[in-house]
Amino acid sequence: MAAPMKSHVPVEGLKVELVIGSYYQVLYGYELKESNNKVELDVSFTNNTHCGSVRSLAVSSNKLLASGSTDENIQLFDLKSRYEAGTLMKHSGTITDIEFYNEFMISCDDSGIICIWKVLGKSFECMKTLSGHKGSVSSLSVHPSGKILLSVGQDKTLRTWNLVTAKRAYTTNTPSMIDIVRWSPDGEKYILCYNGKIDICSMAKAASLHTIKLPGRGHSLDFVFSEIFAVGCENGLLVFVNVNSGVIIHEYKTASNRIKCVSAHELDDCKSLLALATNDGVVELLLISQNHGKVSTSLIAATKHDLRPICLQLIVNTYEESKEEKSTLVSTGCEKAVEKEADKELDTSMDDQNVAVTAVKSKVGKKRKKSHPEEDMSDHCMDKIKKMIGGKGKDSKSDADPVHNKHKKHMKPVDSVKITKQKFSNPKKQHAKHHDQHIAEESD
Repeated sequence: MAAPMKSHVPVEGLKVELVIGSYYQVLYGYELKESNNKVELDVSFTNNTHCGSVRSLAVSSNKLLASGSTDENIQLFDLKSRYEAGTLMKHSGTITDIEFYNEFMISCDDSGIICIWKVLGKSFECMKTLSGHKGSVSSLSVHPSGKILLSVGQDKTLRTWNLVTAKRAYTTNTPSMIDIVRWSPDGEKYILCYNGKIDICSMAKAASLHTIKLPGRGHSLDFVFSEIFAVGCENGLLVFVNVNSGVIIHEYKTASNRIKCVSAHELDDCKSLLALATNDGVVELLLISQNHGKVSTSLIAATKHDLRPICLQLIVNTYEESKEEKSTLVSTGCEKAVEKEADKELDTSMDDQNVAVTAVKSKVGKKRKKSHPEEDMSDHCMDKIKKMIGGKGKDSKSDADPVHNKHKKHMKPVDSVKITKQKFSNPKKQHAKHHDQHIAEESD
């Protein structure tokens, strides 16, 4: 399916690519192409390295793609050079969520384990594993400061982790299992999605500010602008919510009955791109515009494939950046020297740190019996957490980053992976192969 190109669609000079993880083990790449005054989504690559359905995707700032699967592995791909970059095999369950933060990657699985990975030159090292959830960890989110991690799970708990010490800071019981947790871009609020509802919670007040009833169960959530996020729902509606007012300000209806995944990229204060994929294989790229708090949507391009999508990542670059980019995964002698210096600076283990425990608490509906007393959330405690995440931003070399803390002991890696060289598969051959496989399965 192709959509007529609108003159106001800001695609000129941009390289736009969508990566989709599917139920049938395959990773699909779609690139936005323009020809004859039309824009289309063309298959740019396919990859079937996984031997289970692909459940989670994340892309780092230097275009390293990580995909998690039911095969319990994380596959790494260099999107610049189009090579497979390695496999991480630390997890012992389905990978449910992955997030990059600067040179770190955090992943979780359905066995209840959270792994903190460090990218060092041509290898990934598991610096720490966090355990505490009893059952699957369904979602995680790193605070914009990089000092706090929120995780939610099947055990009906919201857990706050201090990433400075790599220890659990606080546990809050929730009335039901939370499907998605996300920090707002400013770090002042966090979003909880569960049972067809959205809770917008204040970090400072440790309380729920707004509860929004969705038109159906929310499957995926992403911020479109700093104050507006979009939720893909069960009935095919894409719902836009203002994080400050807690009001649904716009709805976009698809022809499908379920939006499985959404991913957004903000172009400027007034325009963003948003990609979505539905349960029946429809993929759409939308232009989202806002003017004085009002949101409008325009379809840029759409396509459909036979593989059931589960997760999606939208990647936007300028063509100038794409031409200048070179793979950073092959270490030079100079880079190796930098790595050795970084190793010397790792002086103390995270576990030996004795930092005051702080907390973030949410109020989601009716509380069950608390595992921690209410006085733990005193003003004094909240002052500490504000102080801990205040000050320097994500790019600063603070104690939140163990590489820059000279008082920490060397942390031996629990697991690591070296870079391999395997070119991405031919998209046309792979598409035909898996299309035939899909037809055969349906006939059975």
